[in-house]
Amino acid sequence: MNSDFFTYSFWVVFVIVLGNFVYRVWKNRGLRAAIFSSPIVRTVGTLDLRKSGPMTTTLKIHCLESKGLGTPTVGIELVYRTALSYQMRPITLTSDQAFALRELLSQAVAESQGSYHEQAISLATR
Repeated sequence: MNSDFFTYSFWVVFVIVLGNFVYRVWKNRGLRAAIFSSPIVRTVGTLDLRKSGPMTTTLKIHCLESKGLGTPTVGIELVYRTALSYQMRPITLTSDQAFALRELLSQAVAESQGSYHEQAISLATR
């Protein structure tokens, strides 16, 4: 009797979890959108980051459907692919976070280019 209770409980929990997942996929119009918890309006672009041997790393930027002020509007999809595996890591950002990320990236690029140019000048003047 006790094992029947655990068996039925397991199946009830399994059906609830599966039903919730199927509902999120249907509501957000797709598997990736369900993972971002918001429908994808469009994919802005794709950037191939690295290909080392059989492993490929790709970055995809998506516009997400806004559900109100302060909700995520940008989705970053980081994809790792090999011959036998696929791993996707979703990152959602609000508009404010996306602007802050843009500023940080611009600052990092400016600083790295500045140090690169300084090194090139010091090597040229030797």
